[in-house]
Amino acid sequence: MILPIILIFALLVGLIIFVLRSTDFEHKQAEFVERSVIQPERRPLSVKTAIHAAASQKSEKTDNIEPLKSTVLEGLNYITSNPKGNGSIPQMPHELGQLNQDIVDSIKWQVGDMKEFTSAHEMSLMLDDPNVNMSNVAKRISSDPVLSNKILRAANSAYFGSRMAIDSINHALAVLGLINIKSILFYSMLSKQSCHEQEHTNPIYRSLWNHSVLTARCGVYLADAFEGLNKGRLYTLGLLHDFGEFFMPRVIRKKQVDRDFMLPFGDKESIAGEEQLLGVNHAVIGRIAFEGCGLSEQILRLIEIHHFPSFYSKGYLSMKEEDKKYLTAIFLANQIAKLFVDEDEKKLYAVQPLPSSYHDLVSLHKVKNIFSDNHVLSEIVKTKTLTQSYVRS
Repeated sequence: MILPIILIFALLVGLIIFVLRSTDFEHKQAEFVERSVIQPERRPLSVKTAIHAAASQKSEKTDNIEPLKSTVLEGLNYITSNPKGNGSIPQMPHELGQLNQDIVDSIKWQVGDMKEFTSAHEMSLMLDDPNVNMSNVAKRISSDPVLSNKILRAANSAYFGSRMAIDSINHALAVLGLINIKSILFYSMLSKQSCHEQEHTNPIYRSLWNHSVLTARCGVYLADAFEGLNKGRLYTLGLLHDFGEFFMPRVIRKKQVDRDFMLPFGDKESIAGEEQLLGVNHAVIGRIAFEGCGLSEQILRLIEIHHFPSFYSKGYLSMKEEDKKYLTAIFLANQIAKLFVDEDEKKLYAVQPLPSSYHDLVSLHKVKNIFSDNHVLSEIVKTKTLTQSYVRS
């Protein structure tokens, strides 16, 4: 009696196991069919195809940069040529020490209060400190709505290509980096300093600011062609060297003159024209404006004479060898930056050659190598894009 019961029980258990296995097999088979039919197999690219795609992408970037490289190298050949003499100039540029005190006082009054710059410069010094506490920087920036807006706009620009919106200053600082924060900081100060809306919305002045940022960027790269120059100092010099141009509308506002008399920027005749009309040029105006704002005497002096290589040979300058190097570097950066302007802006700038008496201060071979590098050219183009994201339209 017990044996038949055991046999029946064993048969029932075996039947249950068979049914369960059959159901599992059908389920797995259905999953396999679904994957095969509904979701086609995604085959990885072959090594050959992947290499070809990467090469095509690199080739496209190279093709885009080649015309610019050709333009820059042609410009460099002109800048580093050996011009004969300095030509006939109707008026040599003044220095601060040659001006009547009444002219200096008048310019200071017309420029006005520079406390905004003093505050910007203090923050700039914080940014130059490698041990800076970024939380303190973020707090200080957050207290200025205008500056905060410009920084957030730049951080969300196409320059960085972020898919997520950046809405905190701390995040923006991490994305932008200190060198870009410095340029936005000084532009924000300049916007507040302008006494008339058209001074900083005028396309010419927006172009001039873009040129200042490019000069600063070129200065950083040029440091490698000199011995012993500080890249941070060159960046600051690049940003500030033409500030006198931005203050020019205030200086001439009571004079009945065509404001295009300053154009093209950097031309020797234009600078001579400033001297004839005002008894002073924009470089000296920039120095006067920055007096008492915390800049070092070295920076102030270099701003004042940044056009001197166009007028005087190196032997004329009674200054330290280091200062001559900085002067040569900012002069070269100023000229090279003009090679990157858009086609419709070229008429605004005059590229000047570096006289041969300054050539021994710099490795011209290294200069050409630096600006033949596709990465350097690409980064300078990106800098233009970033600058356009925060300047006023």
